[in-house]
Amino acid sequence: MKSKISFFNRTIFKKNITQYWPVWSIYLFFLLIFWPFNIWQTMKVIIDTETSHESLSYYSVFSAVSIGIEPVVIAIAAVVVAAFLFSYLYTARNTNMIHALPVTRFELFVTNYVSGLVFLIGSQTIAFLIGVLVCVGLKITCIQYLFYGFMYAAGMAFFFYSMAVFVAMFTGNRMALLAYYFIINMLYVGVVYLLANFQAMVCYGQVETISPGKLEVLSPLFYLERYVSVSVNHDEMGQVFGLYMNGGFAIGMYAVAGIVFAAGACLLYRKRNLETAGDLVSIGVIKPIFRWGVALCGGFLISMFIVSTIGDVTSINALYLDFMISIAIAGSICFFIAQMLIEKNFRVFHKKRVVECAALCGVCFFVLLLFKLDVFGVVEYQPDAQEIERAFVYLNYPLSVDEEDIPDLLEIQKEVIDKRDEYLTNQANGDFYFTTFRYYLKDGSTYTRRYPVACSPDYLSDENTPVSRLLVYETDADRLKKKILGPYYNDRSLYYDGTIDVYDENGDYNTLHIGEEKLSKLMDAIEKDIEEGNFDRDYISGVTREDVIHYQNSICLYYYVKNDQDNFGEWEYYSDYWAIKNNTMGEYASSPETYISLTKDCVHTIETIEKLGLTDETWKLVTNQEYSKQQGKDTYVE
Repeated sequence: MKSKISFFNRTIFKKNITQYWPVWSIYLFFLLIFWPFNIWQTMKVIIDTETSHESLSYYSVFSAVSIGIEPVVIAIAAVVVAAFLFSYLYTARNTNMIHALPVTRFELFVTNYVSGLVFLIGSQTIAFLIGVLVCVGLKITCIQYLFYGFMYAAGMAFFFYSMAVFVAMFTGNRMALLAYYFIINMLYVGVVYLLANFQAMVCYGQVETISPGKLEVLSPLFYLERYVSVSVNHDEMGQVFGLYMNGGFAIGMYAVAGIVFAAGACLLYRKRNLETAGDLVSIGVIKPIFRWGVALCGGFLISMFIVSTIGDVTSINALYLDFMISIAIAGSICFFIAQMLIEKNFRVFHKKRVVECAALCGVCFFVLLLFKLDVFGVVEYQPDAQEIERAFVYLNYPLSVDEEDIPDLLEIQKEVIDKRDEYLTNQANGDFYFTTFRYYLKDGSTYTRRYPVACSPDYLSDENTPVSRLLVYETDADRLKKKILGPYYNDRSLYYDGTIDVYDENGDYNTLHIGEEKLSKLMDAIEKDIEEGNFDRDYISGVTREDVIHYQNSICLYYYVKNDQDNFGEWEYYSDYWAIKNNTMGEYASSPETYISLTKDCVHTIETIEKLGLTDETWKLVTNQEYSKQQGKDTYVE
């Protein structure tokens, strides 16, 4: 019987509730376990601790809310509900039967759409209310955060469900709905990742990084996973005083988008062709997009795998030729597979489709040509020296380049770029170092390039080659002293202690504290070894290393810092200069330390260790080879 309410059918709604009870009951059971029961369980488990009841209350609510607002869980629940409630669209028999009833399509859509919201948000409401009762029974007063968590979860459920229903209108196949739904949720970030990796393969020096930027909002699941969270707030004394909910604005923004998705889904449903039940794509204009999307994404992914596995990377020309061949083959295969899925038939090699596939290959070749000619300036681009705030180069270890040396560093990089074919050949022969140039620009951006710099004996013996010029920076005594001894090696008053590991004949070790007086003498010896280049073979791979003998023993120096930012070394500045400068790096240690490894080349350091009495007849310096024998191993491999 037709409902008196023109836009809602109570009979169909009741049928949905009873027929699909396992769907909403499983989700409700999950919420009850991880909301009210979790609060009760957490309070009971930690009730005997010395933590105050107020703090326990916050931790209990935090535990429940953090699970309840997990975007992945809500996204999965939403698409499963949509797949069941609109499953009648995916078989011809059910489609014809449902639409033969005396109800309008608008009435059918609204009823099923509202049913899904009741499954999801209704379950969340029940779990929330029971959670409130549990909180009242346990005398938990911070119930407001449970309400905030409920609002977060409801907002995400509304968006993801509306999106799932919208996607359901584009297909006549349930499995296709699930696939399309998660593809669309991650599409933008996935395409950026694909392009970033492709660019890293075909653009000399480009680093494999993914930076979706502000448009990452176009991948909802990815975005919400990053920005929706809850954390416990502590005061200066370490006491809990509340919870912090993050991501509310993003959820509100997506909720508005959910209204648009719901309206769009309704319009599509009213115009939907019933004969598309069972089809992979139910809207004609989407079929070319589907073919090209599968062909481009699949073709580039497969060709990237082929080229990275068996491709010729000895020259740029050979690399592009490999890509052209592999993309033509892989893209064409993916194109016709997509067409087979659309037509549900193997006979798809029609003249029209073959011409379309040829056009696809032409587009791919054109894109490759643009990268080959460096139309976008990715390979040749270098920032001006005046634009650079901080410059780093990483050959064997990251080091900061002085402002006056930045033009020289840019010149070295330019030579590496100009000789890329030559250096790629050296990379294929194994005579190279991967070297990274990183510039933090004054506009707040970061420029990073990584090249295989040639380092065969001929290049190392020529002082004008990039590798030799870079080694000049790395073997500079002052830079090595900062790396090995720490940033304040000239101010001994900041070094308050040190330790050294010594070993007996059984391979057991003992850690000795050096003390301030001995520490100063030991540091003098280490400095002398650095100045004579005795540490070079341990820290600089460009120096001959065949006969280097390492000690198992290590030295650790402890020093104070002058201010917070000085707590970070070159590696931290190289990795995230902006975070340190803007004081957003997070927690840091209050007592910095530096570890020093020894080789037999460090003659002054070894001699001083013995003179200071840090070794004796029992506790000694032991080489790695000796230690390996003590442990019952025949050989030691560097």
